[in-house]
Amino acid sequence: MNGTVELIRFPYRDRPYGIRPELSPRHLARALEDYVLSRKTEVPAIPNFNLGIDLNQSELVFGIGIYRLLTDRLRTQTETGASLHMKTFQTLLNHKTVMLRRIRHLLDIGYIEDREAYSRYQDVWKDVRILHHLYLKNSVKFNKKNLDFMTELLKKIEINEKSELSRIGDMLIR
Repeated sequence: MNGTVELIRFPYRDRPYGIRPELSPRHLARALEDYVLSRKTEVPAIPNFNLGIDLNQSELVFGIGIYRLLTDRLRTQTETGASLHMKTFQTLLNHKTVMLRRIRHLLDIGYIEDREAYSRYQDVWKDVRILHHLYLKNSVKFNKKNLDFMTELLKKIEINEKSELSRIGDMLIR
């Protein structure tokens, strides 16, 4: 399931619904904290806004919690032979690519000053890329050892991403 929240509508000059186009560092820090703690980020009150899904469903997973879900699904795949859709890890890789762009933007506008934040998050992106390629390879020729390695890699990615995003969130509220 993909849900997209449009915070700002174009063109900016119209300022629909009274939403300002710029985001404060505090808002960004709160959104990162929600992501790291796997909480649902509150959707701004926009008239006629409807995702078409019930965001209060207990089975929905938010933020970093996706790694535990993927790990569980990979273990299930190991035991039953059922597989995840190949697009799952492509979507994860796309998300990390966008997060890298966001971090670069935060550096460029001066919201964070630690230049190493980008390269540390790039390590997360590289691990997700490895995970994606390994899953594609495993889809062609199943190998239980690859799945075991992938579950360990998911744990590593979760730890590294949680650490880096917490660090960035701390920089935003200073």
